[in-house]
Amino acid sequence: ACRSLVFLTILLVKNKNLIQITKSECAPLIGIAPTNNAFDSIWAKGCLKFNDNTLHYIKSNRHITHVVLSSTLKTYFNFANGEFLTDQGPVKANYQLFVDSFKKTIVELSKLNITPIVISPPPQGGFDIGECLERKYGAALLLRESCDIGYSEYLRNQKVVNKVLKEIEKVSTVIWLKDYLCDKEFCKVYMDDTFIYRDGGHLSISGSIKLLKDIDIIAL
Repeated sequence: ACRSLVFLTILLVKNKNLIQITKSECAPLIGIAPTNNAFDSIWAKGCLKFNDNTLHYIKSNRHITHVVLSSTLKTYFNFANGEFLTDQGPVKANYQLFVDSFKKTIVELSKLNITPIVISPPPQGGFDIGECLERKYGAALLLRESCDIGYSEYLRNQKVVNKVLKEIEKVSTVIWLKDYLCDKEFCKVYMDDTFIYRDGGHLSISGSIKLLKDIDIIAL
C-alpha cells in the first residue's frame, strides 16, 4: 500500500502492486488533524475519518506488507496559534503531540507486521521552484540569480520538518530526498534537462521518475 503525496509514480516503476490512498494536505497520521484559518473543523473531521478509514482498509487486507507515508507536513506546524482536532476533541497545536501521533501511526502499522517507510518532503527554498524554472527557460524575467536551492535555504525552511523526521528515524526507515538532490552548497532542481519540481514543495511526475525510479520498496 502507498500513502503518499507524489511518490506513487516513482514507486510503480519498480513496485507494480501499490495502492494509492491520499488526501491533499492531510498527512498520514491517525488521531490528529490541523485546524487554522485555511482548514476548518469540518475539513479536520474529514481528515481524521479519512485516515481512520485508511487504517481500517490496511487492517482488512492482510496481504499488505509495506506502507509508504509522505507529506509536506507543514500544514501541522502552526504551533503558536493553531489547533489540532483529535479523537478527544480540539487541543492547542504543539510539537510533541504531533511527533507522538506520527510515532503512534508507525507503531500501529508495525503491530500489523507491516514495514512502514517514510519519504521526506523534497528540499524547499521558500520560493516556487517550478515557476522559477519556467522563467529561466522561458521569456519571463528571472527574479533570482539561480533556481537552485541553497543548502542553507533548505536547512532554514525545513528546520522543523527535519527535526521531526530525525525523531521518526528511531521507529521507521526514512528516505531523505536531500540525499539524492543536495550537496553541501546546493540542492538541484533539474537533472539532465528534466525539471525535478512542479512548484515550491512538490516534485514533478517526470522529476519523480528521474530521481527515484529504481527504489524497490520490498528491499528496504
